[in-house]
Amino acid sequence: VDDLERAIKQKPEVPEVDPWYQGIELTLQKLHKTLESKGVQKLEVNPGDQFDPSIHEAVSHEDHPDFSDGQVVEVLQNGYKLKDRIIRPALVRVAK
Repeated sequence: VDDLERAIKQKPEVPEVDPWYQGIELTLQKLHKTLESKGVQKLEVNPGDQFDPSIHEAVSHEDHPDFSDGQVVEVLQNGYKLKDRIIRPALVRVAK
């Protein structure tokens, strides 16, 4: 999942790669649906959310003019849960 998400973020602005990009997107969508059918859900984490150590893992703390102390600045890697159990916290950068 992580590698497919990284590939999507790195899409070059070249029309010739659109079919490749669409194939990657479809593969990721199918993988997410398969995981969801098994009870695995992606944690909804967004910049501006308050840091929560029960679902987030802080990779770094940084001064940031647009965010208050303790707010998520960037989601580096999505987290996942299985039913009510966190199987992987989201990796985030946090404002200080």
